[in-house]
Amino acid sequence: MIRFLDGEDRGVLQQLRREMNEAAENLEFERAADLRARIKAAERVVEQERVGYTTLVDQDIIGLARDGGHACLQVFFMRGGRLARRDPFLMQDADGETDRAVLTSFVTQFYSQASDLPDELLLPHELDNEANVTEWLRGLRGKRVALTVPQRGEKHRIMALAEKNARETLDQQKLEWLADDTKTNEAAMQLQEALGLPRPPRRIECYDISNTQGTNSVASMVVFEEGKSKRSDYRRFKIKTVEGSNDFASMQEVLRRRFRRALDANAVSDPNSSGAAALAQGRDVAGRENGAAEVGTGLAPPSQTASDSAAGFDAVAASPHRPVGPAASHVAFALPMAANHGAQHVHQASVDDDGAQEHGANDDSREGSETSASAQAWGSIPDLVIVDGGKGQLSAAVEVMQELELTEIPIVGLAKQNEELYLPRSSDPIVLPRTSQALYLVQRVRDEAHRFAITYHRKIRGKSGLRSQLEDVPGVGPTRKRALLRQFGSLKSMRAATIDELAAVPGMTRSAATALKRAIGD
Repeated sequence: MIRFLDGEDRGVLQQLRREMNEAAENLEFERAADLRARIKAAERVVEQERVGYTTLVDQDIIGLARDGGHACLQVFFMRGGRLARRDPFLMQDADGETDRAVLTSFVTQFYSQASDLPDELLLPHELDNEANVTEWLRGLRGKRVALTVPQRGEKHRIMALAEKNARETLDQQKLEWLADDTKTNEAAMQLQEALGLPRPPRRIECYDISNTQGTNSVASMVVFEEGKSKRSDYRRFKIKTVEGSNDFASMQEVLRRRFRRALDANAVSDPNSSGAAALAQGRDVAGRENGAAEVGTGLAPPSQTASDSAAGFDAVAASPHRPVGPAASHVAFALPMAANHGAQHVHQASVDDDGAQEHGANDDSREGSETSASAQAWGSIPDLVIVDGGKGQLSAAVEVMQELELTEIPIVGLAKQNEELYLPRSSDPIVLPRTSQALYLVQRVRDEAHRFAITYHRKIRGKSGLRSQLEDVPGVGPTRKRALLRQFGSLKSMRAATIDELAAVPGMTRSAATALKRAIGD
């Protein structure tokens, strides 16, 4: 204790951690827990001393650091007059966003989910539409939340410290991003060499089929660019033309739908060319621009979609039970990692796992009503296509690419067992080294496609089962079924609802609600 008070906090903390680890190794769990509690208490004291700031009101102090398209927001949470915790929030692809826009989006999205709103926010800049934001925060908290941009004094000093911490976190994170980029480039080069690709695959698309004994068959398309998932370009498909369990035919349907959309999108961009010709021309031009060899089988990296310019903090969307802040832009933020002061990497904003979008993923059924960004995403051409399955799935996929005259797009099959890669016109599989970055990347892409397909299949299967249970309820036709599904989402929720709540659904009557309640039980 005396050493700690004398300022030897680092040495004291190291000693306590050693003692805690020794206690745990000796199975002295009560002593280890006590030491852990003492370490946390000491760390809080050290943190408070370093901040050297107290306040009579609860405050959140938000520091902002920028470096090109990267940004970091550091939040100090002052509660009970002392620093309770601090968390960093990182983002990438913030090019074109003003500091005010980034800050406004962070405030509106973060506090739409926060359970504890402070008396005052200390900010480095004024917010866009600040009056609306202030009124919205008042509505969330039930009383006023002051927004202050400190110019001098202790508040200005603590704001400068938050900004300094944000800068240090951003500098450290940039080093990690650089290391990640190095691994990504290594994986792409390894895949290029192993598969004989004309250039390192910048954009990879992977497809997977999911069904239960041939029912509710769906497919997923996931996209990775530069080794990272690009969820705004994810697509999901209901199988429309295949009866029963036929993964080969289902895969063919999905690839036809996906690449016909690509042909249409590229034909629109060049109305004087056929779709296939426009696609090939786009690949050759982009390939030359990126220094690729001018060969007939060369693939061009896809053009940037409109959504690429949207800055995004990765994580969760605003809660559906709480309003999203006023005038929030498309910038989305990432919740910090629990327990430590690390921060998450940033990608596109998530939307809703069970809604029309999943992490920005679109259902391909919305033909004719797409945004320009969505149309551009369909028009982006992959440098590598992976179909989940072995030689049979690959052969079925190759038939479609030949039919559409898109044989220049490299395509492989990934066998579930032993994770072997199959190439067209080759009977021997390619086995990537077990510790290679290329295999790690392929595994991540495949696992994400499988997860996305399974998630969508479960959703469709759940709705199908619910519809079948409503089929024989008198007075509940297709329109009322759709309204009930939108309102309650599950049979369990309907059973929990009262007759009055069922009758309040648009299109329902009290007699229909009574019949429904009788049919599904309590």
